[in-house]
Amino acid sequence: MPYIYDTKTIQEAKKLWEKGVSYQRIAKKLHLKRAQTPADWKKRFGWSRPPKLIRPASVSLQTKLVWEEVRIIALKYLRSGKGSFKSSEGAILALREAEKYLLVSETEKEDTSKNLESASERVLKIIS
Repeated sequence: MPYIYDTKTIQEAKKLWEKGVSYQRIAKKLHLKRAQTPADWKKRFGWSRPPKLIRPASVSLQTKLVWEEVRIIALKYLRSGKGSFKSSEGAILALREAEKYLLVSETEKEDTSKNLESASERVLKIIS
């Protein structure tokens, strides 16, 4: 004869399963008689896991992309004379800063949250 569990136990099993906990661990944590019980509930009640969240790019990658974009914009300005810079000197300064950062980021691990803030501040100073 099948063992009957209360709704609270089934709901707790569902929450654990949605978090990616294995059937065996769910059974052990909730003191179920069989490890297959959560799998049976999944099938019976049509459980589905929520879609995985897409993680944002790391701050380090964001910082690198900002500097790469500054480098590209500065090069375009120097080639065409058109763009966000007020002078060639500003574009050259931005290009040097970007290349310096990109070179450093390849060789060292830094506190990237501070780098992103300082990168943004330096870019704004250079282009305005």
